[in-house]
Amino acid sequence: MPTRIKFNFGDDATEFATKHRSDDVARALYDALCEDRAASAPTATEFMDLLRDIAHISHLIQHLEGWRELAMVKADETSEDADRSALGIAASMPPSRVYRILERNGRPRQRQKGTQSGCLENAVLDEGGTWTPRVLLRCWRHWGTASTRSKRASCFATSPTRKY
Repeated sequence: MPTRIKFNFGDDATEFATKHRSDDVARALYDALCEDRAASAPTATEFMDLLRDIAHISHLIQHLEGWRELAMVKADETSEDADRSALGIAASMPPSRVYRILERNGRPRQRQKGTQSGCLENAVLDEGGTWTPRVLLRCWRHWGTASTRSKRASCFATSPTRKY
């Protein structure tokens, strides 16, 4: 039997959405939202009903994992001193997985000045393979100087008034 799940968003609850799902999916979602409840066993007896519910729950899990990954990246971007161990604890992940997720989303594994400068330099150089002295200097002023792969950029950093 389908259950109607209604969500109200915002302080004034003007935005809302209604979804119709099976009783088992609705119970599983409610159990997950009420952190103190254990998961209840499915009540469906038909194979196709159970497959449908498994597909709905699998899609929900994939969506929530994607949201968690985006939230982790955003939390790491809030400060260069963001506590990554606390991030891993909140996400229930080992540090290696946290670092893989952050690297996959463009965050440096090591946050020393040289590494951050290298990441910014790669971003500047990878966009068409060109860089502008103004962008390079702004990045270096912000993150500190570091070695660079570009001989021209290194020369410019040591003598910005000379023409190259």
